[in-house]
Amino acid sequence: MFVMVSRFDVRPGEEDAFVALHEAADVGSPSGIEGLISRELLTDTSNPSSFITLARYRSREAAELHSHDLEDGDWFQRLVSLSQKAPDVALFRMAWKAA
Repeated sequence: MFVMVSRFDVRPGEEDAFVALHEAADVGSPSGIEGLISRELLTDTSNPSSFITLARYRSREAAELHSHDLEDGDWFQRLVSLSQKAPDVALFRMAWKAA
């Protein structure tokens, strides 16, 4: 399993719009994206303008393909427009998982 981790620093006051974009786009639904297992949006409890997305994929190829599609899409550009800077994005491979 591969996990794409993206960290966004959203402009203060834009937090609700950032969450609403995730809800409205239905990007959390793995049904329409090949190889996507699940997606989560997390917010920092001490800094509500800081968000992390976790997207779990069955393969590296699926993660990389979806990542390129996202970066070129309008939805991702809207997320970036609500942010203070471009997000930090990294791909991780599952090294261990608790039973």
